Amino acid sequence: MEGLPAEEKAALTSKYSVAKRAHILQGPRLNPELRLVAGPRALERDLLLASQQSQLGSGLKALARGLGCLRGCSELEKNPSVAEALGRLEDASRLLLDAHRDAGRARRLEMRADLRHEARDALDRDDVDRAATNDEDGWLFGGEAAARLKDLRCFKKCQRREERREARSEKGQKRKLAQGRAAESKRTTTPDGNSSSSKKQLDNLAELSIKNS
Repeated sequence: MEGLPAEEKAALTSKYSVAKRAHILQGPRLNPELRLVAGPRALERDLLLASQQSQLGSGLKALARGLGCLRGCSELEKNPSVAEALGRLEDASRLLLDAHRDAGRARRLEMRADLRHEARDALDRDDVDRAATNDEDGWLFGGEAAARLKDLRCFKKCQRREERREARSEKGQKRKLAQGRAAESKRTTTPDGNSSSSKKQLDNLAELSIKNS
């Protein structure tokens, strides 16, 4: 079975995007502390899983809107077939909501398994199994777990490395900016309004006209 085309998927998720206040349908964000100590493959995998979880949330929102439309029509609800369909759609909503919650737990399991021993040991099973992540703070792991990571030697080492990388990047940007300004200054005009190359051409023409006169 082929999936949705990228354009159609983007349009649907945009149409049924989940508001920030609807925590229960949002995919929790990855803690900055985890971004610092996790490997690139783990980060890439979590990005994919988070996208899938967000898509589940958009699907639940679309389903909720449809149910709301049907529930708002009393004449339809009197129809036994419609009433049965509404019950089944509500069952589907509960199943999808549970799958959305399990997706968060799967992300925590995958992320914890990929961490180095020191960081992995700092996150216990309770951190992985916590079911109310979105209702509490919106992060994949809770604030207490993130605070424990900050005290680790490997976290501080990664933090210093990231600071050095940012410093080098900033230094490189300043160097490029200085080079650009230097190159621009070479193209600026001379004080009398003519460029140096134009001035040289005029001098050559003047000398040529004197010889021909």
